[in-house]
Amino acid sequence: MVINWTMGITIMGSFGAAILGQMAANFFTNRRENKKYDKECFQNLYSPLVFRIVEYVYNESYKVIEMESESFNENEFEKNALNPEPIFEEIVEYMGKNLKYVHPELIMIYEEVKAITVLFREDKEDPSIILEQRINLCREFLIEYNKLSNKLNILSQTVEDRIKVPIFLTEFYFLLNQCQLWNLTERSLRDLALIEMIVLHKVDKEDENNTYLLNKIMKINKEIVHVTNTKTFQNRYDDAFTDAYQLLNEIVDEFSSVPAAEDTAKYWKDALEKEFKNKNSSKLIG
Repeated sequence: MVINWTMGITIMGSFGAAILGQMAANFFTNRRENKKYDKECFQNLYSPLVFRIVEYVYNESYKVIEMESESFNENEFEKNALNPEPIFEEIVEYMGKNLKYVHPELIMIYEEVKAITVLFREDKEDPSIILEQRINLCREFLIEYNKLSNKLNILSQTVEDRIKVPIFLTEFYFLLNQCQLWNLTERSLRDLALIEMIVLHKVDKEDENNTYLLNKIMKINKEIVHVTNTKTFQNRYDDAFTDAYQLLNEIVDEFSSVPAAEDTAKYWKDALEKEFKNKNSSKLIG
């Protein structure tokens, strides 16, 4: 039997339609499977842990403040109901039992936290080494929780209100750390109450949901990670850190607007100005 052009085109069209149909079926099957997996991740990992993460962040802030007291005793504090250590151990243990639901980036940070905790557990002189990784794990968890709950369209207003402050604080902490402002990085935990006031009670003119500053922090954090981890143009590297310092000053200006926080705001402003001058001097010397 001779196949003419008309028959050939018909056969090819049918074959193509069959392929497209199969691709479409696979696409929707994958979408259903992905959505099912996303729901499992949310139900088995992110939802059960989110409030423990929030509690841990607040308790670390409490511990930083308590440690400034002359009467602070490490052994006695271990028995304190607000001790963050048992909470974090519970978080790590639960995460370890549910690793199949953990986002790859979060798994990397989780493994780093475990390794660093073992290496520096006895390093009482510089607990910040462990703390930095722990706050970073909380930051990544809250970012993923936010993404996943929005993707599934199940982010309740109650939960959103509870995680606003910890997300802001952990992003702020991460930005300060990337800028190598070590003293201010730790100070950010001490001033959580002030951060809470500007996040929850001050509405930005440009954004009634008060996400303006948070979005800027997240954007600059991504840019700094990119320019630090890749070989990029020097001007882009410098621009990223210049933007970071400008944003930090903008946040400190927000501190100044809070009643009775003038002294704290002045401390931040003076410290930032000093650090900025020191870094500019180092660049000139270099």
